[in-house]
Amino acid sequence: MNRKEWAKIIGINEECFKTIEENKLPEEIYTSLKDIWNGDFNILAKRLTSGEFSFAQILSFYFHLCYEYRTTSGDKDFENGIFDSGMNNIEVWARDCYEKHGYYGLVDFGWIDKVFRKIVVRLGRLEFEPDKSHDDIIINNAHCTMHNAQLNAECKTVTPLLRSRGEFGGSVNSNVKRGEGVFFIPKGTDIINVHIPATGPLNYEECRKSYKQCLEYYNLKEAVFICESWLLSPLLEEMLPETSNIIKFKNDYKIYKLDIMDRLFEERIFGDVLYDNPNLYVAKTSLQKKAKEILRQGRPLLGAWGIKLYKGE
Repeated sequence: MNRKEWAKIIGINEECFKTIEENKLPEEIYTSLKDIWNGDFNILAKRLTSGEFSFAQILSFYFHLCYEYRTTSGDKDFENGIFDSGMNNIEVWARDCYEKHGYYGLVDFGWIDKVFRKIVVRLGRLEFEPDKSHDDIIINNAHCTMHNAQLNAECKTVTPLLRSRGEFGGSVNSNVKRGEGVFFIPKGTDIINVHIPATGPLNYEECRKSYKQCLEYYNLKEAVFICESWLLSPLLEEMLPETSNIIKFKNDYKIYKLDIMDRLFEERIFGDVLYDNPNLYVAKTSLQKKAKEILRQGRPLLGAWGIKLYKGE
């Protein structure tokens, strides 16, 4: 399999591939960067962002680095397509550069690096990142919304109604304690972060398949999934019908944290240019019109953190 064939497999179009080939680094520089990559990513990141390399050259470096690994190693994820699926992130972030700057390159390459190192693994529609919970999580055993959850003074976190550990009994695993209406996940519990790649429409059934694939891939019987996304914002319930794939996805999670400062929701539906005056937004779609009206009412669109306890289906 040559470079052009692999580029097609991971979704890279001809114009992007041409950019990759035209910006190929001299062998000695490529080898030097690869040696740094094998040692310390932070040192590599500092070198790549020093101004010595263009975004197009950084794209070319990562493409060739991943291609070399793809064609010289015996990774088990080659046969099942998982590696190639994850490397589609090269296309995703190259396209992001094109949409923002008018040419293909890599402005943000940290995510590609995490996928390449298998810190993050794409399984079907979703991506997964094993981790430990950074804080205690205590939550009502119902979908929290702006109406049934008490927000703290900064509107940053959902405050559960019950906080006593003595209220809890039973378990989903050895750490997750469940009681009537509430459950508790202590700091340090094994969790899996869920990420939603920008690869097109969010198909709910495909997401369900991804959760199942995740258990199989990591050889787990159950998992605690954590997702941080604008797609979990409770305000989406005012904008989309219950039959929406996004609403179905959101309703799988119990919301335990909200952020009024997160403007990614705005960026995703209106574009990169954000305005403090919502009247400046051009609203064409139904979602844009409803979002604009909420902003005109002085309400932020909200970012959200949710949790999903999963035992398979």
